Amino acid sequence: MFTFAEGYVINEIYKADGMPEMIKAKHLIHTYLCACEDYYESKRIRIEIWNPDEGEINELIIAIFTLCLTEEYLTYPSITGMLADRIKADLDPFDRVKCVAEIIALMAQADVLDIDTQRSVTARISTRFMLPNIPQRDQHLVFTDAEEITSNYHETYGSMLLGGKLKHHEKPICVEHLNKRNAIELSLNIPLLCNVNQQASKPLDTQKKRDQWDLFVRECYNKSLEIVKHHGNKFHLIHKYDCRGRAYCNSYYINYQGTAFQKAVVQLANKEVVTT
Repeated sequence: MFTFAEGYVINEIYKADGMPEMIKAKHLIHTYLCACEDYYESKRIRIEIWNPDEGEINELIIAIFTLCLTEEYLTYPSITGMLADRIKADLDPFDRVKCVAEIIALMAQADVLDIDTQRSVTARISTRFMLPNIPQRDQHLVFTDAEEITSNYHETYGSMLLGGKLKHHEKPICVEHLNKRNAIELSLNIPLLCNVNQQASKPLDTQKKRDQWDLFVRECYNKSLEIVKHHGNKFHLIHKYDCRGRAYCNSYYINYQGTAFQKAVVQLANKEVVTT
């Protein structure tokens, strides 16, 4: 499953009538997979267990390429750790990291990526290609409309399971419950936003902590202002399950399960007078 940014990169490659370097990388990868009989035993067993199909190979190389296009600083350990979950076989996490590392090396041989070992002890991974304005999914998961969830993975919301990609699975979950909670239209308590300052829950005893807190408060205000000005003070929050089956609101700045201030600022958009 491609992310939003990866889908954009694929479309741009198609618009450019393909990338010869990417074709060369795929050829090198197929050669590497077919030659497993010549490898030492543990590597041979690992590749035989992995045994990726064409779709998984495409997904992995696009994920690696997109990450290099969007991140300024990537080391070998960081990129392999971030993408190890894209190896779908039942392998040990360390073996997944090895598979990703070997694919990166082959992509470098095909001139899709560059591996710089001169600047530091840890090799840096980058690409000479440039693709500006790659759109990113809203990481704060505040939406004006709630799309229906039909499976454990949603194209816009990502995995419907918390805990990172290593926690994702395709076992049955109750998507009907998530859809019901996501469909509830919410609004912000504007008088509270205008008259009450958000307070830190822990001491801000260093300048770095104070700067981080000021940035958080400023971004919270900007996100709230965007909802009020551009969306008529109506929005939806997306919910996801943890490994115990508990559903949590998956939003950062606006979250009714957050701090006391965050709880107080979120209201139902469709209000009713409650009488006894």
